[in-house]
Amino acid sequence: MAQQPKPAASEGRAIAPPDREPMKTNVFEFMRATGGKLLPLFPYLDAGSIVPAAALAWGKADGRYGSFIHTNTQDEVVIVFASDGTPGRSGTGMTRAGNKTHPVGPFFDDPDNTERFGLFTITQRQPEEGPAKESVWLLCEECKKEVTRIDFSVTPARRGKQESELGPYAPFETIPKTGQAFLRFNENLKCPHCGHQNQPFPEERWRLVDYADQTATVRRARAVLDATRDVFEKGGPPGGGPGGPPGAAPSGPPQGQGGGHAR
Repeated sequence: MAQQPKPAASEGRAIAPPDREPMKTNVFEFMRATGGKLLPLFPYLDAGSIVPAAALAWGKADGRYGSFIHTNTQDEVVIVFASDGTPGRSGTGMTRAGNKTHPVGPFFDDPDNTERFGLFTITQRQPEEGPAKESVWLLCEECKKEVTRIDFSVTPARRGKQESELGPYAPFETIPKTGQAFLRFNENLKCPHCGHQNQPFPEERWRLVDYADQTATVRRARAVLDATRDVFEKGGPPGGGPGGPPGAAPSGPPQGQGGGHAR
C-alpha cells in the first residue's frame, strides 16, 4: 500500500512549541484564600493570552452586591463551576458567551439569604494586536439612566515581553478601572437626571480597590527586593553589615535573636 504523504507544516497544521511555562490551579482552592470578587487565575496578560478570572459570590446579612454595566470588545466566556441550584443562567455547569455589553451583578434576588452562592470564571482572550476597549457604567436606581461611566483601553504587552514592558506583577486593568468607577459613583450619589439620591455602591463586597492597592504595594516591594539584590551583588552595603538600599529595613536578625549569642 502506498504511504500517504504527511501534511506540510506550512499548511498550518503544526502546533507551535510553547513559549511559556504551562500553569494550572484549582479554582475552589484559589478562591477560598483570596480577597477580591474578580481575580485572574494566572499571571499571563500579554498579546494572545487566555485570561480566566474567577469570582465568588455568597449571601449574607445586608449582603447587597449592587450591579453595573460592562462593555468589552473581547468576547467573555462564563463557566459556572458551582452554585446553590438557582435555575437558568447561573446553574452549576452552565457555560455561556455573553453579549459585548452586559449587566454584572447583583448575582442573587435575595442577597441576604445565606444559602446563596456562586463560583464561576469569566475568560477572555487578549487581542493579538491593538487595544481591548472597555466601559464600566453605573445607573440610577430610580430612572435607570447613566450616573457614572469610565471608558478605557488597554493594549497588551507584546507576546513574551510582558515583564520587560509592564514590569513584574502587572495588574489586570479591568479590575482597578472598575473599582475607580465604584468610587466615582459614591462621590456624588444624586442622579443628575431625576435627582434621586442613590444608595452607595457596596464596593466592600467586591474589594476591587483592594486589588489595585495590593498590586501597587507588591510591585513596590519587588522593586525594593531587586534594589537590595543589586546592592549585595556589588559587594554589600558600606561596612559589610546587613542591610539594603536607603530606607529599607535591616535584613539581619535583631541583636540577641538568632544568628549568635547575646552578651
